[in-house]
Amino acid sequence: MLNKGIADMKESDVALPTLASGAKRKNVIVCWDFDFSLINGNSDYFVQDKLYDGDDKYTKEIAPAMKAEAAKQGTTVFTDFQDLYGWPKVFKDFNLNAQSFARLVSDIPVFEENVQIVKGIDRQASSNLDGVNQCRVQQYIISNANEVLIDNILKKHKLYGTVFKDDQIFTNPGWYDATSGVLRCQRYHNVELGDGQLANAHTCDICDANLCKGKVLKEEVMCRHNRLFNYDNVVIYVGDGGNDLCPVRSLKAGDYAFVRKFKECSGLEAKIEADGGSLKCNVLKWKDGKELLQNFQKVLPELQF
Repeated sequence: MLNKGIADMKESDVALPTLASGAKRKNVIVCWDFDFSLINGNSDYFVQDKLYDGDDKYTKEIAPAMKAEAAKQGTTVFTDFQDLYGWPKVFKDFNLNAQSFARLVSDIPVFEENVQIVKGIDRQASSNLDGVNQCRVQQYIISNANEVLIDNILKKHKLYGTVFKDDQIFTNPGWYDATSGVLRCQRYHNVELGDGQLANAHTCDICDANLCKGKVLKEEVMCRHNRLFNYDNVVIYVGDGGNDLCPVRSLKAGDYAFVRKFKECSGLEAKIEADGGSLKCNVLKWKDGKELLQNFQKVLPELQF
């Protein structure tokens, strides 16, 4: 059995538990965080860091100064900040429109193995109902980005509408303003209606106010897979950020968290280091697409990636 925390060991030396077996068919539910998980970058800042002289000047200097000013005006939720300050600035400063922005943001790096993985999962999913396949699989994106960012990046890699359809993507609404052409975005949860009223509220103390990933996993993903008399559900969650702890801590024994590791322990890895003893799921780490593919091959040997 895998260590339930992050341990300094080689996963190749660990005897992986087999996924649920028996008379029931296996039903694998793969959930992807987007930034630094499915893709290898921050989609909210990628364009800005390219245009503002590079070297992460926007991330390290410009954005923090803007956030401080926004906070003085009462804007502290990141999605609100992007809508009111972040996107208007970069679109105005560089005279962007939907077409030029799409070209820029779609250049964000993606590990080729990650594309290989999601396409392999999609091939398996196409035979979910053939009556022969004993391993059903479906995949979803649960992300703090927004629809426009995810749409453009997936399209670049020919994944949108094919590998990932609209009902497999849970993220903040995004659109281009009909008058100004500027990218807009809105919270997924805790949508402000005025007079202190919120729609689709969540009260999670781990996730950002705009979206609770654990709430999405429980109420919008797992509810699609509740035929437990026919299938044994196994969840694989791929993530890197601190707010990914919320869905990961809800996983059961036999589920998997594929946790990204960086040069310095941070994000989800650091959260698990601090509180990993409470986790029930198995934890496997990865630093790049090659290691992530190896994790999938170990846990899902039935699939051809």
